[in-house]
Amino acid sequence: LSMLAYVPLRADDLCVQYLSELDFTNQDEFPYAWFRPYASWSTLPDVILCVGPAVGIRQWRHVLDYAMGASFECFRDRDFLRQIVFHFWGKAGPSDAQASSAVPVPMLVQAPISISFSPGEQRAFERFLQILSEHKVDLLVFEGDVNPVLHSPERLMARTQTRADLMDRLAHRGFRYVSNEQQNLSLGVDFWHDMTHLNAAGRERLTQCMAQEILGRDQRGAKDGVNFRN
Repeated sequence: LSMLAYVPLRADDLCVQYLSELDFTNQDEFPYAWFRPYASWSTLPDVILCVGPAVGIRQWRHVLDYAMGASFECFRDRDFLRQIVFHFWGKAGPSDAQASSAVPVPMLVQAPISISFSPGEQRAFERFLQILSEHKVDLLVFEGDVNPVLHSPERLMARTQTRADLMDRLAHRGFRYVSNEQQNLSLGVDFWHDMTHLNAAGRERLTQCMAQEILGRDQRGAKDGVNFRN
C-alpha cells in the first residue's frame, strides 16, 4: 500500500503477491524503515489511517520521519545509498548451502513463540484490494511458506487463520488464491536460504509454478474472450 505511488495501475493488469502468515503477524506497529523509501503524500494518508490514531500518536517520531521522506527526495535517497554502500563495502553473506545448514538453529531460538495478528496489516491489505478493484486490476495471491524448521502448532494455526481470511477477502472481490497444496512445491529445508527466503533452487521451483498459473489464467481468459495484459 505504501509504495503504490511508484506502481502504475492499469486496467487488465495482473498483480501477483506471495503472502504468508508472517505478513500479518508479529509485525512492528509502524515499520517506518519499510515505508520511508517509497514515501509519498498520495499514499501516506492511507497508511496512517490503516495503522490507526493510537499507533500514530505513540510512533509520532517515526510518522514525522515518514512525512519527511514523502516531502523530500534526498530524505528517501539515503536508504538506497545505504544499500549501495553496503553492497561495495559490507561483509558478504553466507552462500545458500552455508545458510541452509547454519542459520536455522539460532534463528529458531529467536523465533517468536507467541503469535499475534497485526490489525494494521489487515486493514492495509483490505484497502489495497479496494484500490486494485477501483483500477480494474486483477490479483493473483500465492500462499507463502517459511522454512519447515519454523513450523510449530501456533504458527500452523496462524497459517490456517490467515488462509481463511485471505480466501474470504479475495473471493469477495473475484480474485484468485493459490494455496500451498495447489502449488505442490514440497519446499523442504534444502530449498531455503534462511528462515523466510528461498535459495536459487527454491526460487526456480516457485517461479515455474507462478508462470504456469499465469499461463493457465491467460488461456482461461482467452476462452472467455478476455484479453489480459501482464
